[in-house]
Formats: sequence, C-alpha cells, structure tokens
Amino acid sequence: MSRKRQLPPDIPRWFGFKNLSHDARLLYLLLYTIADDEGRIREDSGSFAYELFPGETGFGLKIDACLREIEHEQLIGRYDVKRARYLVISDWKAQKIYHPTPSKLPPPPDVRAQLFDEVSIQRAKRER
Repeated sequence: MSRKRQLPPDIPRWFGFKNLSHDARLLYLLLYTIADDEGRIREDSGSFAYELFPGETGFGLKIDACLREIEHEQLIGRYDVKRARYLVISDWKAQKIYHPTPSKLPPPPDVRAQLFDEVSIQRAKRER
C-alpha cells in the first residue's frame, strides 16, 4: 500500500522535468503516489491507465511514450527481472520515510542503482 508522498518543492525547476511534455510530467508526478517505500513500481501500462487516470479514455496509449520520455530524462530507470518489467524513481532517496516497509519488488541491477545515486547527486549540485 502506498503512503502519503511529498514531492520535492523544486521539481518544476529540474532540468529533466522541464524537458518533459505535459502528459509525461503528469504521469511522472503520479508515479510518486504508487511507488513503494523504495521507489519501485511494477510497470504495467494497462494498470497505470486504470489506476492513475480513472475514467479518462485514450491515455493508456500514451503511457508507453511518456515512460520512454521520462526515462530519457533519467527521472526513472526501467529494468527487467524474470520477464517482468519494473521501474524505479531515480531521485527517490529525497523521500523521507520514517518507518519504511521493505520492497517486495526486485531491486534494479547494481550498476543502475549507482547511476541513480549519481544522477541525484548531480541534480542536487546543479540546483544549488
């Protein structure tokens, strides 16, 4: 079960976020609401459309394109484990979770996890 999340207040000024289309921005912000306590989400365009955009027709077709756009800006990472697709929010470490529940989803490969840490550090330096 997801918890109450707080978005970083400077997110509109993030370089990658500024480059996203309107639809990709909305999807990215909504991913925070369904991520587990380690920032991981099982990727499923159909369930994303149903869960994040209830009653809205046609958005399911845009989700894959939006995810590619978000990944291109390094705001998320996508990975496969045993034929299942997952994603992780790259700046997740900024979330303050006081009693985290360990993720039931597999972690990203080590190399990618290091990349996300580096992206977070570089973004923080740019924003200062």
